[in-house]
Amino acid sequence: MGRIFSCVIAFAFGVSGVRAQVFGFAAEGVSSGKASEYVVVADGFWKNQFYRDIESKRNAYTQQPTARHNWPRFITNTVASVGMAYIGKTALKAIINEERPDHSDNKSFPSGHASMAFAAARSLDKEFRKENIWIPIAGYTAATAIGVERVVSDRHHWYDVVAGAALGFGASELIWWLSDELLGKGSDVVVGSSGQTVDLKYSF
Repeated sequence: MGRIFSCVIAFAFGVSGVRAQVFGFAAEGVSSGKASEYVVVADGFWKNQFYRDIESKRNAYTQQPTARHNWPRFITNTVASVGMAYIGKTALKAIINEERPDHSDNKSFPSGHASMAFAAARSLDKEFRKENIWIPIAGYTAATAIGVERVVSDRHHWYDVVAGAALGFGASELIWWLSDELLGKGSDVVVGSSGQTVDLKYSF
C-alpha cells in the first residue's frame, strides 16, 4: 500500500539557535491498521535526530544536547594562535627595545607570556563557551594570573602585560576568523540506529 505523508514545519527560536520541528504522519494501509509518526528535532548548534515513535519525540525535549567538538580544528587553531602571538611579540620586542623593570635586558614590551597565555585562553573561549562558560573563565583567570606574576616579579611593566594580552587575544581572533573563512566552520555527521530510533546528528 502507498504511504501518505503530510508535514507541518514550526520554527521556534531559543538560546541555542533556531529549532525546526518537522512532523510527518504515515498511514501504513487499511488492512494493517498501523500508523507511525516521524519527527525531526533540528537544532542548528547541536544535533539533528530522527525519531520513529511518539515516545522518542517526547524524550527529545527532556534530554540535554551533547556538544560536539572538532578537536583537530581546535588544536590547530590554538597552536596557530599561540604561534602568531609569539611571532608578534618577538617582532615588537625587537622594534621597541624597552628596558625591563629589573634592568636585565631591553625586551620588556610587550609581555610574551601574557600574549601567548591570552591567545590560548581566547581559543578555549571560542571552542567551549557555548558548552561550559567556566572553561573560558578558567582560561582567562590563568592568563591573568600569569600576567600579574610577570609584573610582581619585575619582569614587566603593567602596560607590557596589557599590550601582550591584547596581542594574544587579537592573534587568536584572527586565526579563528581565517579558519572559518578559508575552511568553513566544519561539519560532523553521524548516522546510527538503536532498534526503534534512527539518529542523524551533525555539528557545524
